[in-house]
Amino acid sequence: MLNRVAELPISRWNYKGTSGESHIGPVAQDFSSAFAVGSNKKHIATMDADGVAIAAIKGLNQKLEQQLSRFRYR
Repeated sequence: MLNRVAELPISRWNYKGTSGESHIGPVAQDFSSAFAVGSNKKHIATMDADGVAIAAIKGLNQKLEQQLSRFRYR
């Protein structure tokens, strides 16, 4: 999960028909390809984005704990 988040392209974009309001983050098509969640490839549901973020945080924590354990046992 963490690797997929790290590889996810992040860009600045705006919704069609809006001006002056931009957003930053992944586009829905890239998010869908990376995580295969949601009802379509045109929207990112907040619960899916939250779930991916929490899973990535857990993955990062696990990676950190593994690295710290190597230093503890030297």
